Amino acid sequence: MKVTALAPSAPAAWDAPQPQPGSAPAGPIGRRVLGSSKVLPRSPLRLPAAAAALVAAAAHLPVIPDHLSEAPYVGWLFVGLSAVCVLGAVALVVDDSILVWAGLGSTCGAAVAGYLLSRGPGLPAMADDIGDWSNRLGLISVTTETLVAVLAVTVLRSRARTTVPGRVARRAAWVVPAAAVILALGTYPLGWIAA
Repeated sequence: MKVTALAPSAPAAWDAPQPQPGSAPAGPIGRRVLGSSKVLPRSPLRLPAAAAALVAAAAHLPVIPDHLSEAPYVGWLFVGLSAVCVLGAVALVVDDSILVWAGLGSTCGAAVAGYLLSRGPGLPAMADDIGDWSNRLGLISVTTETLVAVLAVTVLRSRARTTVPGRVARRAAWVVPAAAVILALGTYPLGWIAA
């Protein structure tokens, strides 16, 4: 009896290998670069940055009530900072886009600049914070905010080198420190108006 081999046919859809539960899906993960077939991978720095932003938000919560009574403009800035840090952390985990990195990095950079101003020359209605460099919550805040700002600049500079619209990321990398300085210096007129 003679056996003839059949030519292999294309596998049917039900014959294709299926991913196992708990395994990563096949194919590139990330976002497609506009005007290109290139897929931008999600940054591995998004999770540490999100965690640092959440710690920064949590560090401000205990001091909000005191600041709302003694220097309301600072208290409301802390409320806004905490909200941006929480929302930014969620946004980084969901979609670490250039806009999210630039926004969260700028906000945290401005908070660091505000901390330096409040401890150095001082802010209006905040004379008791001048020279208080060893405040535990302040150190936690400034450390985590600095980490977020540095990670944001790192990711934005990396994307400027690896993406087709690199000039957008390059500009965004410069926006982080510039916006931080502008936002921090904006607290002075706000403090004088509120005082």
